Amino acid sequence: METNAIPGITEIKDGCNPATWMLEVSAASIEIQLDVDFAEVYVNSTLYQRNQELIEELSTPASGSKEVYFPTELSQSFSTQCVGCFRKFVFLVNFVAYIPRGYKENTISDSLSQYNYVSEPYL
Repeated sequence: METNAIPGITEIKDGCNPATWMLEVSAASIEIQLDVDFAEVYVNSTLYQRNQELIEELSTPASGSKEVYFPTELSQSFSTQCVGCFRKFVFLVNFVAYIPRGYKENTISDSLSQYNYVSEPYL
């Protein structure tokens, strides 16, 4: 099934991930194969024109609207931000302290060899 927009590009199938489909059909190899420049097709499309008009419309404030006002420059005070950073630091230090060093798959043989419980007799 062909799309109406670009000849040679198949429509998305039911159940297909749209992001995957987009990556597949917009690959550079497809552009070369179909001898199409997707950027040029977009710039010449009605979708591009509508998007440009929408950008222009939304960039202009509505009449009677007020400018956005924030009472402070920062959302939290300096001390609150410092406390938050300190908590993250303490969490990170505690987390790193509990990461096993030289981790291997946790098997019985690995665990036993870790504590020198070997089957060989001591000499």
